[in-house]
Amino acid sequence: HIVARVATMLPISLYMEHRAAVERSLKGTHTFTYNGRSVTVKIEHVRVEREGAAAFAGMPPTTGRAIGIDIGGRTVNVALFLNGEFYKGATIDQLGVEVALDAVDKELQNRRARPLSMNERINVQEAMREGRAYQIIVGGDWIRVDEIARQKFDQAAAALAQELHSKVDIGAAEHVICFGGGAYPQFFGAVLQENINSLLIAERPETRNVYGALAGLVGVMVKKAKRK
Repeated sequence: HIVARVATMLPISLYMEHRAAVERSLKGTHTFTYNGRSVTVKIEHVRVEREGAAAFAGMPPTTGRAIGIDIGGRTVNVALFLNGEFYKGATIDQLGVEVALDAVDKELQNRRARPLSMNERINVQEAMREGRAYQIIVGGDWIRVDEIARQKFDQAAAALAQELHSKVDIGAAEHVICFGGGAYPQFFGAVLQENINSLLIAERPETRNVYGALAGLVGVMVKKAKRK
């Protein structure tokens, strides 16, 4: 029997409409089978955060106007803050790491090759981060997938930079911080830094939302304990 407190996240565009439903669906007692054993989990508290906004709770505090850019697999969440408090935000759909890899698959198919498997998608991302070649063999021929991926990721990053400039007054912000799995320089980060002045990439960017959501959860429980 496990008693748990849960922090989870929703894209900014879905947060207001679906937050309460997510809390209701998760909170309560759940029974399932794991490795042949019956497990009962009681979730006594659920905290739902906005993707992108959650990351700020796990980072050094900022003053003035700040923009957080959270690049995920298929969405980019943009959060605007004033003196560390969430002000407003938006979700940009169909931009992210997996969308860029979808474009790689289309290019491979245009070359009469096959799309990447899930493991190959992971492998090409590792190769890009490590700066090494990654190839697959199709019909007896080797194809340099990392070169195709580089082109598609750069195109997606340039499109994202253009979208951000059209939707957000980035020049008015004192801080612009990029995080999420797509924030690494080898993915979208380097191109964004070329197009957005003073953009910073968070350390271990893929973990920022997780740490921020957990920090918010712990903060709530501490406040409740003090009231008791």
